[in-house]
Amino acid sequence: MLAVSQFFGSTDKLVDGLAQAVREAAPGNRLSISLDGIDFLSMPELAAILSAVCSAERRGIAAAVSDLSPSLASLLDMAGVSLP
Repeated sequence: MLAVSQFFGSTDKLVDGLAQAVREAAPGNRLSISLDGIDFLSMPELAAILSAVCSAERRGIAAAVSDLSPSLASLLDMAGVSLP
């Protein structure tokens, strides 16, 4: 599980952390991206998460975003991201 809160405040670190998690996950595995404690995402942060989910799925890795606040759950649902 990747906790986005460890990268919060730096979109570049978030992008790098998500890319590394996708690279290190083996096809057939699951990548869970935790948004625990986060109530707001900037557009670049949201784009980074959506990109990571898409990249993982293209590699055969099941990807999901978890531990969402109600507002982020609604936003990601509208974006078509798998929710646990």
